[in-house]
Amino acid sequence: MNVRTRTVFADKRRTQRNALRQPSNSVLDRVVVIPSWFPNRVQPLLGTFVQDQVRALAATFPNIEWHVIAADAPEEWVSPRRPFAGAASYLRSWHHAGASAVEEDGNVLVHRVRALHGSFALGLLGFAPHKRIVERSLQRIEREYGAIDLIHAHSCYPAGLVVAALRPACPWVLTEHQSPFPFVELRGADGLLWPELGAVFPAADATIAVSRSQARDIERFTSIKPSVIPNVCDESQFVPRQGRVDGPFTFLTVSGLNEQKGIDVLLAAIAEFRSRGGNARFRIAGSGPLESQLRAQALSLGLSEFVEWCGAVSRADLPDVFRSADAFVLPSRHESFGVAYIEALASGLPIIATRCGGPEDIVRDVNGVLVPIDDVQALADAMCAMVGARYDAQGIRQDFLSRFAREPVCRDIVALYQSLG
Repeated sequence: MNVRTRTVFADKRRTQRNALRQPSNSVLDRVVVIPSWFPNRVQPLLGTFVQDQVRALAATFPNIEWHVIAADAPEEWVSPRRPFAGAASYLRSWHHAGASAVEEDGNVLVHRVRALHGSFALGLLGFAPHKRIVERSLQRIEREYGAIDLIHAHSCYPAGLVVAALRPACPWVLTEHQSPFPFVELRGADGLLWPELGAVFPAADATIAVSRSQARDIERFTSIKPSVIPNVCDESQFVPRQGRVDGPFTFLTVSGLNEQKGIDVLLAAIAEFRSRGGNARFRIAGSGPLESQLRAQALSLGLSEFVEWCGAVSRADLPDVFRSADAFVLPSRHESFGVAYIEALASGLPIIATRCGGPEDIVRDVNGVLVPIDDVQALADAMCAMVGARYDAQGIRQDFLSRFAREPVCRDIVALYQSLG
């Protein structure tokens, strides 16, 4: 998209906004979202929760122009193990700070820029070129589209750190997503948040936590008390199936195969469930560093006949995967929120989760059950009970719509924006 095309686009959007604008206390024309993670061609599932929120906001508020600065070139790495290649990446990142490609999707424009990705061991080494990239992108947006009314950064590192350093003239909001908060890599030897990151939270005009548990952690580490606004799910994509499919009761897990998600505990609980005469099948969708280890565990427990490994599932195929199941189970060890849980609820599925943070804001009697972390027996108990339970799929769906659908979540976010105007 060249400058002339962008100018025409801006004029077109301005006309549409004037036609669509509704009275409000504070008019927002243009919001810029700066994520720490965002889907890209190499990692299409990276930061999908931010992408989902931007799309939901754009659909709910079509009179606002939404820009995303996606610094997402994962091939640009700096590592202390590769000092010469890292130095070359650093210089390339600095040199290409002005380059970008723009993807237009309705009233959302994604500005793809070359990023520098450094290991946590390097601390703030990659900060200067990243700041330069974002600063130039903001200048380009203002020059080619118009004044920016608000900036929304997602996660204090690196996005929040960058915005705080730039000290924008407009208000800015920080939503934190880290789980656990803060990441171990972002803590000093004393166990506290890096001082540079601790200074980010009071610099923001407003801070959002995605769950009450995460809000408590943020307040404990920063003394800032954030607003709590959950993540969002597109209710038009995730819908209940019509009627029950013939065959055994099916539990679904959608998850990265890593230590955080507790899939090893799930497999042990499946073995216990089977030993009690439980009759169900289990589908595990996802990939990750522990995949071979977990497959070996399932084999050693004699579960090959009962556990189906689906591998990584695209976002386009995910709604159908949820509709193939009767219930959802994910025994995470920690979650700031847990988008997969609300995708299950939108699909009318009851859920089994752990008391690990985010799920405690999601699970109610009407939609599922909570069990302790790493408790194989309690998890097996919950699965046995769920097979014989009678949950109302439409009741689960209605509870979801009242709390996690686009309308209630996006209204709360934009109301917070407008309170800062």
